[in-house]
Amino acid sequence: MEISRSIIKLLVVLVSVICLLFSCTVGKNYELVLDLDPQSNLPIRYASIDSTIVVCEDCNYLKFVNRPVKELYLVGKKCVIDDSVSPILMEDLQYLVSFPGKMYLETTLDSLISLRAFSVHYPFYDFLPGFLSKNKHLRHLLIRLEDESAITIDLNSFDSLRYFAVEFNRIDEFPEQILTLKSIKSLRVWVKNGPISKLIPTEISQLNTLQQLEVDVDICGNIDVFSQIPNLEYLLVSSFSDLDLLYSERAKLQHLKGFDIVGLNDEEFEDLAKFLPMVKRRDWPKYMYKKTMKRDVRDAIEHNGG
Repeated sequence: MEISRSIIKLLVVLVSVICLLFSCTVGKNYELVLDLDPQSNLPIRYASIDSTIVVCEDCNYLKFVNRPVKELYLVGKKCVIDDSVSPILMEDLQYLVSFPGKMYLETTLDSLISLRAFSVHYPFYDFLPGFLSKNKHLRHLLIRLEDESAITIDLNSFDSLRYFAVEFNRIDEFPEQILTLKSIKSLRVWVKNGPISKLIPTEISQLNTLQQLEVDVDICGNIDVFSQIPNLEYLLVSSFSDLDLLYSERAKLQHLKGFDIVGLNDEEFEDLAKFLPMVKRRDWPKYMYKKTMKRDVRDAIEHNGG
């Protein structure tokens, strides 16, 4: 009798183990995996118990997520968002961030009407994703574009946009479309093969809400137009060509709280600081809609090379 009971108990254990293995390997219920360890090697894991934040290393696994999330951080080397990704995952998504790898959009993603932040570091896109034009809540946009012709959307419709960072592969002049961002607070326009050779348009002074500007130009020749931006507080440029001119025009920059030039050596920094006391090395406030990131998400991104 005792032997029979032992055999029954053993069979029950074996059946339970087999069922568990089957559910893990065949069912692929990755949405049930809760792993808060930033050192985890799982291809996908939730970084919050309520599953509102997802850190993913392999977009192929996103198709198995069958619940809405609010924040999606893609940290794989190559991320592809296509129609295989469940619409349920995207329907309440507010933050979509992809780095340090490349993200490719192979869908219109029309369901992303609740998006607040769209931040994609690679690759250089030939055009702005069309779904952005339908979004009325977008506040943070970071993207790379091939040239000014990639701006195929009327940016004037981006009423809620406060932070816009764009790096172009190549441009000769400051894109006029950007001058329609009437609610922008922080703007970065950089060029991989820069700098911008032509002067900044005087219309930039019409951006009444602009507080922080980073632009890939020589400050000399653009001092007048920068001084006319009514609420500008922080300015970063890529170079200066005439120290004497910068000195003679210094009064036009005195209202700034912060001013920086990329690549200043210690001697140049000290020389400029003598007559431009607002010269600082990027200890500026960051005008991002989401200013802080939960520690476990940040650690996961850093662990993956971000």
